[in-house]
Amino acid sequence: MKRGYSSMKKRILAVLHSLVMIFQMLPAGALADGGRTVYSANTLSFRSGANETIHISFEGITDGDIFVPAGNMIGVDAPITPAAPEGQVFIGWYCENANVWFSTQYTPDSDMVFTAKYGYTVTFDPNTEEGQQLAPITINVQAEAAIGDQLPEVPEVPGYNTYWVKEDTTEEVTAETIVTESFTAVVGKKKIEYTVTFVQEDGTEETRTTSIDDGFAVNGLPEVTPKTNKVGKWVYPGTTDEFTVGTVISENLTVNAHYEQNIYTVEYMVDGAHYDEMTTAAGMTILLPSEPIKAGATFLGWFTEPDGKGTQYTAESTVTEDLTLYAHFNNQVRVSFIVRDDEGEIISTKSQYFVDLTVGDKITTLPDDPFVEGKIFDHWENETNGDTVETGYTVTETFNAVAVFKTIETYEIKISYFYMIGSNRVDFGSQVYNVKKESFPYGITVPGFAIATEVETEVGE
Repeated sequence: MKRGYSSMKKRILAVLHSLVMIFQMLPAGALADGGRTVYSANTLSFRSGANETIHISFEGITDGDIFVPAGNMIGVDAPITPAAPEGQVFIGWYCENANVWFSTQYTPDSDMVFTAKYGYTVTFDPNTEEGQQLAPITINVQAEAAIGDQLPEVPEVPGYNTYWVKEDTTEEVTAETIVTESFTAVVGKKKIEYTVTFVQEDGTEETRTTSIDDGFAVNGLPEVTPKTNKVGKWVYPGTTDEFTVGTVISENLTVNAHYEQNIYTVEYMVDGAHYDEMTTAAGMTILLPSEPIKAGATFLGWFTEPDGKGTQYTAESTVTEDLTLYAHFNNQVRVSFIVRDDEGEIISTKSQYFVDLTVGDKITTLPDDPFVEGKIFDHWENETNGDTVETGYTVTETFNAVAVFKTIETYEIKISYFYMIGSNRVDFGSQVYNVKKESFPYGITVPGFAIATEVETEVGE
């Protein structure tokens, strides 16, 4: 009987509520027209079928039902908030079927039952330093529900990764955190550290870390494994750009050992055999050994290929790599200047001069003209081919240069001295001269007289 009465009461209230809303939506004078009631499409703000109402009820509340004409917003507030369980706060009214929270602006399309939801208060303290006075952020989260998109953005702190953490705990607070009690979240900080991995040529590794404490600069680099005649350094992957002490980084990084040669070895070869070995610093001029001596040959220099081919290296050359250099020689030739007697035998005392040259050289000096009694020196002659040998003569082989003489042609001239006394001739002396043919005409001075008589005839022919 009591249940029937309650149902009847709800129906009467619904009718009254609907009537009230209808009258509220009618414009003034809508019912005054000669005592007749007039309705039109413009008179009422609800649609066709406005006689239908939607019933909105609140679980646990007997006198808080709302009746809304179909197609209209709810328009009125929900009933008085029911008391929350101890330690919780009222969150709002929630309709499970429609999956919506109660709002006066919501337009229902069917009867709805709202259930009171309770939860907890979560306070986020954004202050990261002592003395800061930033306002806290407070949210209410339904019990046993995740914080979700209500999670505020965590403040940034240079050099640190920041996150929310429950006060006085290490429990991180995220959007997925299930709330089972009220609590305060504070800013947690974790120092950012970057790691540099140093990889040696053999694959072994060492690491160094840096943080805001170092200004993210990497100090104390490990040593690159030493290698003979080479300088090692750390380089960025795929480059030869050096990674040095104090480099500031903003991410984890791997660097590799790289070597550049600073001491070069130069091996010197003579006729296919090892002769000497020198080391030279990178960028410095080469160090040369003493010149090799080879019988019958002249040393011409050091070359990158045998037989004088390739590039020649001199004391001014710069070394940029390990090298093997080969000695190059030019065979020596000797020109001996000799004097022979009438029988063709070498007069050793007059044949001491010689010069050693290389093929293609020119003779620049000659010995003094030799003297042989009764002869006059004319020139030097290549005994092999008969060429005249003089300064500028090009030497292509060893040979003897033989002195060529001319026979001296002399004439005996007898001069008789006399004077005349009357018709008598008085002889008072005579003189004999040996004169070379080349000396004619030859002047003779008569003793006791100041004039000379030129003898122009070839006496003795």
